[in-house]
Amino acid sequence: MYNNVRVTLTILFCSSFVYAVTQQPRKPVMLCPDLIAIIDGKSFGFHGELVGSLYKLARDIQSMQLGKLTGSGRVGGYIFQGQPHCIKSLALLEKMTENYLKDCTIKDRASYEKTAAELTIQLKKMKQDFKPIVSPLIGTARGAEDIYALLLRESVPAGSPLLNGSDKFDADMTDFDKCIISFRLFDQFCTDLVNFLGDLVYSCPKARAQFEELKENYVRKQAAGK
Repeated sequence: MYNNVRVTLTILFCSSFVYAVTQQPRKPVMLCPDLIAIIDGKSFGFHGELVGSLYKLARDIQSMQLGKLTGSGRVGGYIFQGQPHCIKSLALLEKMTENYLKDCTIKDRASYEKTAAELTIQLKKMKQDFKPIVSPLIGTARGAEDIYALLLRESVPAGSPLLNGSDKFDADMTDFDKCIISFRLFDQFCTDLVNFLGDLVYSCPKARAQFEELKENYVRKQAAGK
């Protein structure tokens, strides 16, 4: 009975703690200036429309990783054991569950084993939901994997799950399925990917200027149509 209560409190803690903290963005990194100078602002490289797509992609990834933005903060978009969760809160629950399972004195071990099994199923589902979210980036990168791999290595730390143990850009998401075997890795993958997208945008001032111009033109057209 005591352990069942503790499981419930742990789930409640994980689902609430993640929404009480803000993911601190790291300072963006300028990527490969010589290469960027060739492709920045070009229709065959990084341009204003692509910048808009990358902004949206980063927002969509963070909605899944940290919860959807609401008037009262972020709320997880997945229900797990009766509570709203996101990738980060499930990573916390996963870690706590692993720690409890290491404690040989736990009498109600079955409760934690059940949670661990359910987390494995939930991870598989959320990985499948994640693939359509990143499909715009995959489509852009296909055919330019070597360029993206070079930029990626400049952006992410060594050992990042985004590199999947290689120096290649995983355009087919095959390594993603094999390497993301926990919510902890899933969470880090999302963090590194959002940082990478931010670095791409930061490194392309011409493309950013094109995006701002597109926004201004859109706002003017909307105002003129009223």
